[in-house]
Amino acid sequence: VELCRDVPALAIDAWLQRAYVRANHGDRAGTHADLAMVEALSSERGEGTTLAAWMSAATILSGVDPSAAEERLRRLEPHLGRLSAERRLRWYGGAIRFAARRGDHDRCRALTEAAVTVAEEEGAPGDLASAYVQRGTTRWFQGDVEGAASDAALAAELSKGGPRWLQLVACNNLAACAMHMLDWEVAHRSLSLAVLRSGGSGVSRRAAEIRLSGLERVMGRGPSGEGEVGGIGDDHWFLWPAQTGDLEGSVALVDQLARSGSRARDAFAQGAAAEVYAAAGRWQDALAAVEIALAASPESSPERPLLVAVQAAALRAMDRRVTEPRALGPSPFIRASAEAWWAAHDALAGDVAAARSALAALEVHLTSPWLTELSELAFRLRVARTLADGP
Repeated sequence: VELCRDVPALAIDAWLQRAYVRANHGDRAGTHADLAMVEALSSERGEGTTLAAWMSAATILSGVDPSAAEERLRRLEPHLGRLSAERRLRWYGGAIRFAARRGDHDRCRALTEAAVTVAEEEGAPGDLASAYVQRGTTRWFQGDVEGAASDAALAAELSKGGPRWLQLVACNNLAACAMHMLDWEVAHRSLSLAVLRSGGSGVSRRAAEIRLSGLERVMGRGPSGEGEVGGIGDDHWFLWPAQTGDLEGSVALVDQLARSGSRARDAFAQGAAAEVYAAAGRWQDALAAVEIALAASPESSPERPLLVAVQAAALRAMDRRVTEPRALGPSPFIRASAEAWWAAHDALAGDVAAARSALAALEVHLTSPWLTELSELAFRLRVARTLADGP
């Protein structure tokens, strides 16, 4: 900064670099001070430089002062046509993230469609892959699982040769969509690619390996021993001991989760905890966990119907009436899982014949060579069958 004070073009870059360093150290006041200087210097050099400064400020502030970062993005919105394609795509990426945090999925969808259009017309393959990742994620949370799967497949193909993080995200998204469509072979191939593309990042690579190992166990291709659970593990690992017959092991894990409070508002973790507590007959705990999960889950989330079904079973077990309709979800996996918990609800309500009939229809899913008795669906069916037939 000192060396460049007398050369405005270089000074702007120097102040930006210092703002970036201060933001990484959590120095909010220092970051704002440096960016104020950047914006003052930029205003002297014309509109193009000013717009570029706002875009840089939005990126730098996103980690230290999100509201200020979003304000910079709002300033830029009327001027998008004057930005380069690269900066427009950066703007869309930031605006999409802020809209997603607010749960404004309609705005997310509009922004992701616009980002895809820009990337298709003017972007490189990596830009288009990133846009497909963003649109696929938005489609997922709006319940469009098939659309999300289509975008994930395009992103996985286009991300080849791009940044490792983009390849990893694209492959993980494709695997998640494939599992929901009960396409276990595509899921396995995608997770295998995620491991290969995770690069040297220890945490990312280990997380990908854990997910692949879990799927291989469900498919009967790996050892059936106790799974690894931790900060880098998949949320569904809380269910793994119960899937292998060790319900007490899963109960111990979710009890530990409750005591730690580290994921007290995490929809996925609390949803898994609710299922474990329900399987153990701890209905009050199950209801508390699933209500937290529902509060944290968007109305359009494709996994929400499963949570509603678990909630219904818990309420019925406590002799309380259920008012929610039986919405089963957009994907075969969630539909089957929700139906299993609704069968549990019917058994608890005394309609054993209806529960048994539903379970008989669901159990055909377990004939797939890729869906074994170690799967989450098989665990849910066993819980419902126990309630319908007795232990």
